[in-house]
Amino acid sequence: MKALLSYMNKPARRVCVMCAAAAAGLAWMINRNGIVFTPDSRSYWEGSVSLLAGDGYVYLGGQPIVSFAPLFSCVLAIAQAVGGVSGGTLIWFVVGMAAVTAMFWA
Repeated sequence: MKALLSYMNKPARRVCVMCAAAAAGLAWMINRNGIVFTPDSRSYWEGSVSLLAGDGYVYLGGQPIVSFAPLFSCVLAIAQAVGGVSGGTLIWFVVGMAAVTAMFWA
């Protein structure tokens, strides 16, 4: 990330940092009272927990997940391997991901 910012001029860096801060703040405000859980996000979470446990890409009941690609679950599994399997870890991961995405988008 530092290398990306070093190639930009000062106003562009400022815009990137402001966008990252705004995206992180918005993501935090959306998730501060808990994770927004839709059926597909539950599938990604269950897939990440099962990957972390070494059970493969399956729901917690053991059925294989065929409707969703496993890439996001793999990324979530890495985040949970570092921070632990908890809602707090997922919130901080989403906040960080929003900040990084906004920097690239800006």
